[in-house]
Amino acid sequence: MVLLAPASSRAADYFDAKIAFERLDSSSRLTIPLMLVTIGHYNGMVSGELNRRIYRGILEYQASLGAPATGILTPSQTESLHRVGFQVWRNWGLQSSEMPMGRGVLYLPFNLVGYAQPTARGRAYEAADSSVAVDLSVYAPGESSLAALYAKLAKTGGRRAVKYKVLRSDFFVVSGTLGSRDYYTKFAYDRGYLVGFTLAWDPTRMGVGDRLAVLMSNTFFPGVKPEASPIAEDRSEPMPAQVAAVPPPAPAQPEPSRGGVSTGSGFFVKDDGLVVTNNHVVENCTSIDVLKVGSATILARDVSNDLALLRTAGQGRSVQFRASPIQLGEAVYALGYPYAGTLDNGLNFTNGLVSSLAGIQNDSRYIQVTAAVQPGNSGGPLMDEFGTVAGVVTARLNDINMLKNSGSLPQNVNFAIRSDFVMSFLRANGIEPNSAGGSGVKMPASDIAARGREFTVQIVCAEAG
Repeated sequence: MVLLAPASSRAADYFDAKIAFERLDSSSRLTIPLMLVTIGHYNGMVSGELNRRIYRGILEYQASLGAPATGILTPSQTESLHRVGFQVWRNWGLQSSEMPMGRGVLYLPFNLVGYAQPTARGRAYEAADSSVAVDLSVYAPGESSLAALYAKLAKTGGRRAVKYKVLRSDFFVVSGTLGSRDYYTKFAYDRGYLVGFTLAWDPTRMGVGDRLAVLMSNTFFPGVKPEASPIAEDRSEPMPAQVAAVPPPAPAQPEPSRGGVSTGSGFFVKDDGLVVTNNHVVENCTSIDVLKVGSATILARDVSNDLALLRTAGQGRSVQFRASPIQLGEAVYALGYPYAGTLDNGLNFTNGLVSSLAGIQNDSRYIQVTAAVQPGNSGGPLMDEFGTVAGVVTARLNDINMLKNSGSLPQNVNFAIRSDFVMSFLRANGIEPNSAGGSGVKMPASDIAARGREFTVQIVCAEAG
């Protein structure tokens, strides 16, 4: 009798969530599970209906925000899910593409696979480093049947090991390994034609291949024209072009010294040696060193959001990112190593306030802060008063351009990439960040500085020339 009560309560929660989900419009019922797939909280098929696995994914997502796990998303949680998920899509370059011969639509990760090459049955894409590839194929009526093609591809032998296979009346899926690569194949009927794709990836270099495969399987629509795709568009505003009267933020990094060396900041995101910094800190480096840690290599980049992920052999404290939106007027702290070689080479810690919730031209990727940012601060953490990382210090207004255009010098106008964009960048590269809700016990500034010292590092970039 005692065991029945909690089971009954869980069932009621699920059915309440199911009723609420069914009240959503059809586009939302598709998009919400797709975003859960994108950020790693669900790995199944999407039909527009809530099942228990999607329900568990919603609970996990709410818990990651530090919010009550009800199974029913609030409007702000839905907006946050869309924002983070679509940011991953932008990182991957995931866009709808017409299948060969116009036989349907498939969403392809163009930023990962590069340009198309024609094949006998369609076209193929492959990354320059061979870490991921996609093949699109069409069989004309009479060339093969669904069952015959399935029988051919579902056999284990040679370098192929089939781990999963399913055949239905109108489609089949086969997945497994082929040599050093994992792969996922899906084919379906379209008015007598067989149309399908294969995604193949090196799991040692692409940790999100399984997630991408499920996402592509869910965004494969045989017989559908691109304009009729049921997937909701990303409605987030693109960054407007800068106008002459508003100079762009200047990266807060020093000019290279005569020795061809520049410096920046970064911080450990996990205790296994992974470091986040700004892309502009490392983009022109012939070699990268993290002081007191050792050499580093670039594991991933997001040029549009000015982020880079480095691999080192060191260890540092794993940080907690702030999952909830930061508020106007909150206290923040910038940590980094500005003016290396001029100051004392120790960690610099400055305080300020969140002065705006957007960057130049209302760019929602950024928050504006009054904490002082100097050359060398780029890539360092911006911490809140709860000791969580609220962003990555990125830029300050260009003083000279601002003086030319407005006749005045900017005072304490500095920018940081918001933590949710940093977390989506990590998730896009197969790394689940630790996060907290941005609440709890406020810490003294000295304790925040001590915590930040455990994971903030100085990055030295050797440049050619």
